[in-house]
Amino acid sequence: TSARSSSPKLMPLPDAHLDVEGLIFTPDPEEFTRPLTANRRQVPAPRPTTDILAELSRSTPASLQPAAAEPRTPVPVLTVEEREDRLMAVMAEILDDPQSAYRTDAVLYQDFLVRARMRRLPGPPLSLSDFRRRTAIARSGVDAAMASSEAWTTVLSMSNSVSDDLQGVFLMMAKAALGGEPCPSDARIARAYGTHSARRARRLLGYFEEQGLVVVHSDFTGKRIVAFPELQAETAPGSAEAPDEGDLKIAAE
Repeated sequence: TSARSSSPKLMPLPDAHLDVEGLIFTPDPEEFTRPLTANRRQVPAPRPTTDILAELSRSTPASLQPAAAEPRTPVPVLTVEEREDRLMAVMAEILDDPQSAYRTDAVLYQDFLVRARMRRLPGPPLSLSDFRRRTAIARSGVDAAMASSEAWTTVLSMSNSVSDDLQGVFLMMAKAALGGEPCPSDARIARAYGTHSARRARRLLGYFEEQGLVVVHSDFTGKRIVAFPELQAETAPGSAEAPDEGDLKIAAE
C-alpha cells in the first residue's frame, strides 16, 4: 500500500507515432466525387446605347431625379368678406361651448388655429392680440346694428385704456348700457372674466369706477346700475346676486 499523503503523477503518452503531416495534406476520397461549383460573379447585361444617350442628354440622371410630388388640393380663393365670415364662424364654434369662458386665451387660440387649418382658410393667421380683441367683442354679444354705430366705436376706443383680460367685461357692460339691458350680475361678470368668484367681479367694477370709466349706483330697490358718462348711457337696474344663465346651462349638462 502507498501512503495517502502522496500526490498524483502524470503518466507519459504512448510511444505510437502518427503521421500528422500526411493526415493534413492527403485529400479525402470524397473530394474527387463532389461536383465543382464555380462562384462566378454575375455580369450585368449591357445597356442599350439609346438608353445611355438619352440619359446623357438630360441634365440629371433618371436615377437621381426626385419622384414626382403628389398633386395637392389647391387652396380656395376667397374674397376679404368671405374670409372674414369664415373666421367669425370658426370663432363662433369655439365660443358656443359654455366651458370656453373658463379656458385661457392661449388654449382657445391654439384651438382656433387648428380649426382654421382644417377649414383651409387662406392668408396669414390671426395674431394672439387680434384673437383676444375679436374674442372680447364676440363675447359682449353686440349685434351688427350696434357694432356699426358711432357709440360702439367710442366704446372700442374706451376699451383700449384697459388691459386685454378686462376688455371682455368692459365691452359686455357697455353693450348692456347702450341697449338699456339689466345690469349683469356678479356671476355673469365673473364668467366673462373667466372665474367663478363674485368678489372678483365686484372688484372689476370698482376698478372701472376708479379709472373714471363708469359710475356704479343703485335704485331705490337696491338693484345695481352701471352708467357710462362718456356714452350718456346706463344699464337698467339688475340684481347683483342673480344666477348666471350660462352656469345654469353647464350645470344642467
